[in-house]
Amino acid sequence: LDKLDFLVIQDIYWTESCQYADVVLPGTCFAEKDGTFTSGERRVNRVRKAVDGPGESKYDWEIIGMLAKKMGLKGFDWKTAKDVWDDMRACTPGQFGVTYEKIEKPEAIHWPCPTIEHPGTPILHREKFAAADGLGTMFGLEYKPPAEVADAEYPYTLMTGRCIFHYHTRTQTDRCPDLHREVPESYIQINTKDAKELGIRQHEKIKVTSRRGVTITTARVSDDVAQKVLYMPMY
Repeated sequence: LDKLDFLVIQDIYWTESCQYADVVLPGTCFAEKDGTFTSGERRVNRVRKAVDGPGESKYDWEIIGMLAKKMGLKGFDWKTAKDVWDDMRACTPGQFGVTYEKIEKPEAIHWPCPTIEHPGTPILHREKFAAADGLGTMFGLEYKPPAEVADAEYPYTLMTGRCIFHYHTRTQTDRCPDLHREVPESYIQINTKDAKELGIRQHEKIKVTSRRGVTITTARVSDDVAQKVLYMPMY
């Protein structure tokens, strides 16, 4: 981020990234705005504003519209979140039939929903696939070994993933005292035998070095990971 000529960030909290920004635009969270959320199952759900946003925060679509006008662009004269949705579905054939009136009901609508009369599509590919012959297209792939594997210089394999208490970079979840108490800082899991071999004790600060860089974190010694494997949350 230091190498950028100009950085604009839009967020609901002041994050570490904001320290590098030339301009920070205050957005609103899900409870502070009207609109829709589309889930991984293609269900379009209506959300309704519960509380006002703090300070000078603005709706996401307001910020985009104001920036567009500053840039001399046309077609961003929205007045409500519904205007934004209607604008989008007019350009998206598979969602054209998903009107605000239809998603007022709790079960909402699954896209594709190409017409106003269409009820939505809760299950895709029920009778056939989207291919011309209606059949699924399958093909094999040649196995390719990992680009990097453990060696004498770096004898451990580092796995990264999630933990139940935090989400992404913790900019939101770490503000909750209960979640922070459970995982207050970064950690790395190491097998009991590996820890003994390296002289690492439980909850000791250790330096982890890879081909990419170095970090300091807290050791969690456990048999939850196999020997020669390390696990570290991405947060």
